[in-house]
This record gives sequence, structure tokens and C-alpha cells, in this order.
Amino acid sequence: MASIYDTLGISKSEFKGTNPATDVHQVLEDWANNLIKELRESLQAETSTGTSKDLEQSMKIVPPQGDTIELAISMLDYYDYTNKGVEGIGGSDKGKKPTFGQYSFKDAPIRIDNSLRQWANVKGISEYAIAYSIAQRGIEGKQWFDKVVTQEAILDLTKKVADVLGRQVGVGIRKTLEKK
Repeated sequence: MASIYDTLGISKSEFKGTNPATDVHQVLEDWANNLIKELRESLQAETSTGTSKDLEQSMKIVPPQGDTIELAISMLDYYDYTNKGVEGIGGSDKGKKPTFGQYSFKDAPIRIDNSLRQWANVKGISEYAIAYSIAQRGIEGKQWFDKVVTQEAILDLTKKVADVLGRQVGVGIRKTLEKK
């Protein structure tokens, strides 16, 4: 299958401009770096002290593969649990944490991993009591991700990419026609 560059008759190198403000890759990278900064700030505002900060530190841009122009950000998988919350298995609604997603513990065994153990030790609380409470009451959804990755943020990215691509495609077509 022909690439978009072949279809337009434009060299991929022409999409990498000399002006960083007009380079598609640079626009995507700048937007992603700003998004990661905002996600970290939102996460910090919603988490308690004594956390490992592993989730925050795991956020990074994934480099594009091959001839693609793409944007990907990776982070630890449990980000969505902290964002949307997890419903507890408790028998009544009393004390259950508010959730915004589809996750639930549903008779899950009580687990104590290193991050929970570390957090409980910092707080001076029994790790078993915390694990039991989480299983019963759930994890409150903080929506730290959803507060940042909004429709407005996506529209902002779309506009920036459209502006840059419009300029670069125009320049590429002009250069292609000048060569003929």
C-alpha cells in the first residue's frame, strides 16, 4: 500500500521543516509534553502524600515507528483505575467510594502489593486494614486524567496539526510542481 507521501508525491523529509513551529513532529511533541505536564500536575493535586509517584514518573512520549506521523503517550496501566475509580464489593452502599467507570472488585481476593504496603507504612496504618477497606469500599475516581484530556484539548491538537499540515502540504506540492 502506498504511503501518504507517495500518494501526494511529496518526500517525507519535506514534512520536517526548518522552523520548529511548522514541523508536524515538533507540534505533536510540544503538545504531548505539555499534556504530560498537565497530567502530572492534575495527578499531584488529587493524590495524597506518601505515594510512590511511579504513575507520575511513568508518563512519557512513545517514539513513532517507521514512516508514520503519530502521537502516543504511555503510562502505567492502572492510571484508569485511579482516574475512574473501582467499585467495592461491600454489601451496602454505605461508605462506598464514587466511581466513574466500569471497574469493580467483584469478589476479588484481598491483595497487598508493594506499593500498597509502602503507602500504608508511610501513613502508619495496617496494610491489611487498608487492603480490606479498599476491597469493601472501592477506590474513589479522581478524574485527574479526564480533567486534562478533554474535548477542548483534542480540538486544540487537531487545530495545531491541521494548521501545520496545511502549510507543509502546500509547500510540498509547490516544491513538487517546481521540480517538474
